[in-house]
Amino acid sequence: MLAEALANRLGNLPGAKLLVNRSETVAGRAVARLELVAPGTGDALAASGLGTPIELPGKPLLTTRQLTLVFPRSTDTIYLTWHMPEKSHDRIEPQIRTTLQSLSFEPSRDSATGKQ
Repeated sequence: MLAEALANRLGNLPGAKLLVNRSETVAGRAVARLELVAPGTGDALAASGLGTPIELPGKPLLTTRQLTLVFPRSTDTIYLTWHMPEKSHDRIEPQIRTTLQSLSFEPSRDSATGKQ
């Protein structure tokens, strides 16, 4: 449900194209993975107003990839997001994969009781 809502939100950004919307397992947990390309600055998606991406002074628009992983847990949700110029994706993706392989999570605690 979280992935679907996020995909709907991001997929409606001006010029956005959703590339990946799937479930997978990371660090032993089911996660949602979303990837899209949209106008941005390489380190962020462009702000938009009136349905048009806005170019910031000194930061020309370029095709930017956003990769987001959503980790739903019983007491919270963790989002990990990367932004990169689309032309750099093939070079950066192995680094992201290495980062994901190194993840581990402690059991989540109930915020009211402090119990696992």
